[in-house]
Amino acid sequence: MDEMQRWEILRLHIEDGITLTDLARSTGISTRTLSRWVSRYRSDGIRSLRNTTRSDAGAHRISAELVAYIEHLGLTRPRPSMAALHRLVSSRAQQLSVKPPSYATVRNIIQALDPAMVALALEGPTSYRDRHELVYR
Repeated sequence: MDEMQRWEILRLHIEDGITLTDLARSTGISTRTLSRWVSRYRSDGIRSLRNTTRSDAGAHRISAELVAYIEHLGLTRPRPSMAALHRLVSSRAQQLSVKPPSYATVRNIIQALDPAMVALALEGPTSYRDRHELVYR
């Protein structure tokens, strides 16, 4: 929903005097969301109703050293289970005196590894060649 669609909904409250509760019932949007939109509209106008993304979206909030350690463990042969990886990373984080990452964070970092690099590291060059190199005929 863009800012103009949001304004069309808010206009009913601001200009026509419909209560937020009635507006929430008729539109299916929660009262809390509508009140947040009203607050944003009153502070900065229609442009404040735009969808915004976080400035740190997609970035890990853990140290680069810990991310490198997780990637290293994800490429070791044989690869430990995800639970074992999380336990190893948690103990490493305690050694570094930092907050250990969640299980989901560790899993997301492992799943974000390049499949070609994983095939090369875990299955060897033959498997990598068969799956990822171009074949010229």
